Amino acid sequence: MRVFFDYTNHDESLYDYKGNEFPSDHAAIEFAEEMVNFLRDSLTGAWNGWSIEVRAADGKAISSLPVGNSTPIVA
Repeated sequence: MRVFFDYTNHDESLYDYKGNEFPSDHAAIEFAEEMVNFLRDSLTGAWNGWSIEVRAADGKAISSLPVGNSTPIVA
């Protein structure tokens, strides 16, 4: 299944127009969690306030993972 990862905050969005193939929603969410951890650990706070929005090819929201210390939202 093709999954897209959009980066959003209150003021702007960086849309993923290419997407990636994953065997399941769970695998895509695990990948997004790894990206959140990478952004949280490797940057100087520039991504605080951003979230990674995980969506299916049909546009359906799968999950929203904040880069800050908030709890992920699973659709």
